[in-house]
Amino acid sequence: MSSIYQGLNNWPFIKKSYPAKFMVIAFIGIHIPLIILSVCIVFEVFNFSKISAVLVVLAATLVATIIALYTFYQLLAPLQDSKKALENYLNNKTLPNLPVIYTDEAGILMKEIQHTLTALDTLIEEKKDVAALLSHDLRTPLTQFVGLGQMIKREEGSQRLQEMGDMMIKIGEQQLDFLNGILELLSHNELERASSFTPNTPLAQVTTNAINNVSQLAAAKDIHIHQSLAKDLTFTVNPEAFTQVFQNLLTNAIKFSHNGGNIYVNASRQNGQLHITVKDEGLGFAPEQAAILFNRYTTARKQGTAGEASTGLGLYLVRKIVEQHNGNIQAFSNGANTGASFEIKMPG
Repeated sequence: MSSIYQGLNNWPFIKKSYPAKFMVIAFIGIHIPLIILSVCIVFEVFNFSKISAVLVVLAATLVATIIALYTFYQLLAPLQDSKKALENYLNNKTLPNLPVIYTDEAGILMKEIQHTLTALDTLIEEKKDVAALLSHDLRTPLTQFVGLGQMIKREEGSQRLQEMGDMMIKIGEQQLDFLNGILELLSHNELERASSFTPNTPLAQVTTNAINNVSQLAAAKDIHIHQSLAKDLTFTVNPEAFTQVFQNLLTNAIKFSHNGGNIYVNASRQNGQLHITVKDEGLGFAPEQAAILFNRYTTARKQGTAGEASTGLGLYLVRKIVEQHNGNIQAFSNGANTGASFEIKMPG
């Protein structure tokens, strides 16, 4: 912190006003040439002529300007420190140690930044703890519940018992799907993702990873995923986050596709932008629903073609991640049973 800013905060009549500090320095700076000239005249420092008076004033003005500019620069220290604190937290997750004792506008700004970042960091850590708690304490019994349903299915028994086993499996898997969506939401930390963008990430690498991750889901419904990408397409992204984007889009497409259907992943560079499309031949949706599909817990959610549940979180997370990367995503469909298309546009 600048010693000049600290020193001016000891002046009672300006300690609570940041603009007043600038006004005082400006007032002093403006009058330094007059003060110096007056002193020289009163004490007859020079044998004044018109030329010597002008030279004294010019020299005094130059000195005053240098002093004032340097002081103004030092007074900007609180703003510079605040900027560095925000950048360090965004880029490195480093908590600042800004002073919180000053009472002018700049001091209040530093105090609010310090308290806000500290509270935000605490909230992020608490969110991680909640995610860990949900993952450990809720996922295990739900998995066991599904396992019990599968055991009942394997036992010889009445048709009613078999139906109860099916119901247990379906309910358990639906709740696991919902829990996984909640965990994705809790673990989605924009600040951490923003600090790990990787330039020149191959698009094919990201899409292929996502396709591999959903291959079992696709195989279960005999769905074929076709990939057609222009050569050497790269973009600046968090690879793990964008793998999640494509995985969610593909999972969504599989869920709403009929057995034996096709899904197409296409990409090209157009007008300096990266255009990526994930298209299916499934249930589709009414065109007027396109605007609400990406809402959290959207009312447009419905069951998949095999009765799969929908949490209303998958597309919401997709939009959040894409927008965090300065891109945008839109959904298109001509209506029921016409398929759906999701188009992502990313900076080139």
